[in-house]
Amino acid sequence: MESIILVLIITQIIVESLPISSSGHVALAGLLANKFWGIPNAILPDFLDHLLHGTALAAILIVFFKDWAFPVKKVIQLCIQFLFKSKPLSFSQKKLFSLFTKIVELVIVADLITSIFYFVIKIGMHDFFENLGPNFLLFGFIITMLLLFSLRLIRNNSTSTALQVGCYEPFDFKKAIILGAVQGCALLPGISRFASTYVAGCWLKISPRRAFQISFLIHLPLIVAAFLFLGIKDIFKKPELFQNLNAGFGTHGFFLILSATIIAILALNLCYKLAVKNKLWWLGFYMLIPIIILIACN
Repeated sequence: MESIILVLIITQIIVESLPISSSGHVALAGLLANKFWGIPNAILPDFLDHLLHGTALAAILIVFFKDWAFPVKKVIQLCIQFLFKSKPLSFSQKKLFSLFTKIVELVIVADLITSIFYFVIKIGMHDFFENLGPNFLLFGFIITMLLLFSLRLIRNNSTSTALQVGCYEPFDFKKAIILGAVQGCALLPGISRFASTYVAGCWLKISPRRAFQISFLIHLPLIVAAFLFLGIKDIFKKPELFQNLNAGFGTHGFFLILSATIIAILALNLCYKLAVKNKLWWLGFYMLIPIIILIACN
């Protein structure tokens, strides 16, 4: 059983960095384990699922370090200057601080909307979605594939209409609400959060680079909260959980987890480059693989 859990962990870590639904692939791996190896209930424990957000957090911070480090550093310096040195801010400094607070407000709005979906889907309707079986997972994978392929339509239109480089629109309150709702819908099995929020951002006329950044920016507070309050907290409350993990996986298992994390960082960086070049839709072809596997297994 430890071996299949390790497979699920590695799947979760790597696929989390790709727009192909990590939770869907973990569920698919569990279905295959049951069908071909007779291993029932091959799922990640809740605390472990939340704990693995730490690897996703590491990947996001490393990949976006060059984008976020300098502005965050400047804002921290502005706060120190304003609070402790009593030095008035210049016009450009006020503008930077205003932009930063606006982004924070929009992220909060998006995540509040997502939280509503979380309590409805994950808590209020948990048993309903648990009993839907592989057909609903298949539906989710198809949705993810269609979302990725829809990026091709945006690319084809980008040379003529309102999607020209000079006509991209900023991230605003309305878009924050929409992206929060889209992120909430992606809680459904097989629908990729990464793909759905990025694609929605592009269709909302946000530039590919900004849409990619925003997709993970609105995801960041949620995984930090899940990692700290649903993952780390459980480890402190029940130390035997970590002891069992250590005993079950050993040094070899943790080396594989570290290797998977490195692969996840490289995969996210590759996706960033593909997104900027309007080529992330290529991964829609990959989605045919889990779709065909699910159809064949039914």
